[in-house]
Amino acid sequence: MNMKNILSATLLVAGLFTAQTAAAEVRFFQDAGRADGKVAMSFTIKADGSVSDARITRSSGNAATDSAAIEWMQHQTMQPVFVNGEAKDFRIVKEIKFAA
Repeated sequence: MNMKNILSATLLVAGLFTAQTAAAEVRFFQDAGRADGKVAMSFTIKADGSVSDARITRSSGNAATDSAAIEWMQHQTMQPVFVNGEAKDFRIVKEIKFAA
């Protein structure tokens, strides 16, 4: 796998992920007690689009919100990353911002 393919896949997944999760983020955090803050998470988008191994990399400062964010992320379905026409597992870090 060359760097051009890796860079292309990274840029593609970043754009797709942002568009795909924007509406879901709003709904989730409206239901999450009207909390303010941001949380950084790492997770894997599997070749089948499922999300696994979600972890907090930077806490919101509220354990309940962090736990709810992990629970929410584990139930998302994402567009998988394709490299040379083949779906691949892809690990990503995403900061999610929310406001009351």
